[in-house]
Amino acid sequence: MGVLRILSAGLAAGLILACGPGRSQPDVVIITVDTLRADHLGAYGHAAARTPNLDALAKRGRRFTHATTPSPRTTPALASLFTGLWPQHHGARAVALPLTRGRTLAEILQPLGWATLGVSASRVAGRKENLHRGFDVFVERHELPHWRAEVATQVALERAREFPAHAPLFLWIHYQEPHAPYDPPKRFQPGASAEPCRALFSDLDAGTLSRKSVERNAAGRAERVREACLELYDAEIAYNDEQIGRLLEGLRDLGRLRPGYVVLTSDHGENFGEGGIYYQHGLNVHDSALRVPLLVAGPKIAPGVDDEVFRLEDLTPTLLGLLAIPAEGRPRMDGVDLSARLRGETAEGSVELLAFGESVGAQERTARTPRLKLVERKSEDGVRERVLYDLEADPGETRDASTQHPEAARRLAQELQEWADAAPPLRAIDYDEDQLSRLRALGYVEDEPPERPAPPGE
Repeated sequence: MGVLRILSAGLAAGLILACGPGRSQPDVVIITVDTLRADHLGAYGHAAARTPNLDALAKRGRRFTHATTPSPRTTPALASLFTGLWPQHHGARAVALPLTRGRTLAEILQPLGWATLGVSASRVAGRKENLHRGFDVFVERHELPHWRAEVATQVALERAREFPAHAPLFLWIHYQEPHAPYDPPKRFQPGASAEPCRALFSDLDAGTLSRKSVERNAAGRAERVREACLELYDAEIAYNDEQIGRLLEGLRDLGRLRPGYVVLTSDHGENFGEGGIYYQHGLNVHDSALRVPLLVAGPKIAPGVDDEVFRLEDLTPTLLGLLAIPAEGRPRMDGVDLSARLRGETAEGSVELLAFGESVGAQERTARTPRLKLVERKSEDGVRERVLYDLEADPGETRDASTQHPEAARRLAQELQEWADAAPPLRAIDYDEDQLSRLRALGYVEDEPPERPAPPGE
């Protein structure tokens, strides 16, 4: 497939003239890494991390310590990232559902002259989810020779080479690792210490264990292999870091990113026992699943650390601000333009941002500041119960701090209620067989087999 369009007329031509000779506007590269926790990168303080490329990106750009996703599942999170809308407004409120409202970043940049290229290695981030909209060339998982990061990287570089050098490039690439089952290539595989986790996932594949029993730590088996699984998880991140370095180097060899913006983030994190959930995400709103890395580097971005709230839904309006796209040319969004913060400027009259999020089926919801996080849970009898966590004093979210911060608890409860009330009611989802097969492959649903008796001692 070749390039469908080089440059559009009108505003795109104006942008070229305004920027002088050569490329009209900076390239924009957004890298999303599935299931990547912020606290497993070296730049975020993880001592065991092998992430030199991402650490270098963090050093030359802006690192956000309180970036969050509105949903700990891939489709809703990515749809929010690219439309600037909350899941209840863009329509993809659950995994594998298509976004039905809003304009994507690619749809905004394409008519302004950007050549647009998307490569997705995820089963639930493709054409059926409408995440291809606005891309001149879009390569989804089943079109890749393999889903591995090195293949996605190679395809992205090959397709980027097809675009004319004078057209600014918008590239989005979504890597599938380190999503479970945490199986890095051989050269990154840990030694025998990781074998207990490999055995657990082998039993899952064989059907001798149900995913639900593992997620809920039945008989303590998931907890016992936690360190082994973390070792494999970190190994997959190291492999992904290698491929991201290869991608950025390859783009520079093509004459790209001069100038250019590079964004690294994730759709969600992963639970390794937090909130009682193992090797899964989506079932609660613990920070292990909602907090994501966010690194942004590019022209006029002040290197450093940002400790304020930044939501995935803020990314598209912020990039549009960095690119000086006029406000009147942007669609309505729930996210806000935080480009002044990235440039190191203080925005006058700015208001405190609250980050909202909800788990699968809205069983849990949250509203939070950088320090305080209100979580509302639906009990077995359907009653909503609220707990306030002080993340500075209790980062593991284990103790209710409502009595220490009563005013904040009331305010966050009111804000959360207003946010929830504005959403349409949740309805049962009637997935078709294709959607169900993709969800089964990701471990989100399963045909419940009868549990085989556990070996002695299990």
